[in-house]
Amino acid sequence: MEYEHNMVQGTLISILILLSSLIILFFAYRIVSYNCGGFRLDNVLFFFMVCYVVYAYIGSVLFNVFYLPHGIQYHIYETPGYLTTTWIIVTFGLLFIPLSQKVFTRNKLQSVPYSLRNTDSHLEKLLLYFIFAFCCFILFSYSKKIGGIPLIRYLKDRSLSQAFLRSEATNNFSGHAWRYVLFYETIPKVLLILTCFSSYKRFRNILFIYNCFIAVMTFQKGPLINLFLLLLIIYARKKGKLSKKVIFFVGILCILLILFMYIFFMNAKGSVISILEGAAGRIFLGQILCFPWFMKYADYFGFIGGTSFPNPHGIFPFEVNRITVNVMKFYKDSYQIDSQGVVGSMLTVFPAEWYVNFGWIGIIISFILFAFIMFFVIRFCNKQIRKYHDKYAEALFVYLIFYMSKFASTSFTGIIIDETWIIPVLLLLGFRKVRSSFNYLKYRRGA
Repeated sequence: MEYEHNMVQGTLISILILLSSLIILFFAYRIVSYNCGGFRLDNVLFFFMVCYVVYAYIGSVLFNVFYLPHGIQYHIYETPGYLTTTWIIVTFGLLFIPLSQKVFTRNKLQSVPYSLRNTDSHLEKLLLYFIFAFCCFILFSYSKKIGGIPLIRYLKDRSLSQAFLRSEATNNFSGHAWRYVLFYETIPKVLLILTCFSSYKRFRNILFIYNCFIAVMTFQKGPLINLFLLLLIIYARKKGKLSKKVIFFVGILCILLILFMYIFFMNAKGSVISILEGAAGRIFLGQILCFPWFMKYADYFGFIGGTSFPNPHGIFPFEVNRITVNVMKFYKDSYQIDSQGVVGSMLTVFPAEWYVNFGWIGIIISFILFAFIMFFVIRFCNKQIRKYHDKYAEALFVYLIFYMSKFASTSFTGIIIDETWIIPVLLLLGFRKVRSSFNYLKYRRGA
């Protein structure tokens, strides 16, 4: 199919979409800023909406205006009606989510700068070291199952494919991969957040190096950038605000990291500008370009009636449809794309999964449910900060900010049984309980 150099939906409609999108974005920013008390990255709602704009909204607008290489590669311009529908759905979420929080959340979470208290102890430090050592043991066990850490294997043998090694360690891993990820990735990240609000500087440095290694060991580009964004949120939380210098420094650092990862992980060739253009396309377009393929999948196979939702231990009478993998397979089969055994997956914003399950009613339900989930998370954080205002409440708050932000580019259907929030929350609450019990014993002995 030959693409003309005019606009996707025709000049008039595309310009109207672009202009109306800018106006809607301005009003959405005003609503979010009002809810959060200004530009606050250290806020559940604000940070989520920033991610939503970056990963979903910008791409949904651009795909309706310009013919872009990523869209041409994935053949989404062959059915421009899907692009308009995607933009309408994403725009609805841009307004509905912050408006719903304005209605539900009466008391805003004010970001009070954290002041370090003398709550650290030698016993707690030993406990943290023990947990980290166990996480390292799990990493060692995981590496044995996949034949070695992908990064280390590649450094030893450059003839190996990074994509194949990444797939073997992630999508094609047989067994309960989440159990390994929980211990070698999630819990060490929680420990890093906690130590950032503690006086354990040496341990914090060890955890930072470890988390950097975990972020790059499977040749994924996003985790390392996310790690530095997490540290930016922690900095904002402790300082109470972000200066322009800090934002500029983090921005330059992320650009350099992106260049390094694209050159080393993807063997990208060409000028710096061309590499950055490719990276920008993946960031702003990579998630949302999959949305039209979910709608096309539903049109071809029909709605799947909730079978993509979790089915723990097979308690429900259906076989789970791995929809992100199956949509990718559907796309590749449609154009006879041979990826040498690596299927991959199509991740996109959460309404897409609800659409492929139930149609338009599913999209409406998804936004309502997500609004309620965010409301309860904000309420929980409010209670923790007001009641305790200790390092455990701060760590919980920061972790949940980052946890909720991931749903700007993926589904939340498994959130009720998602161990990546259940275990960290229980772990941090458990740390507080151990600490209070230790203080109580010291008090009794002193008395």
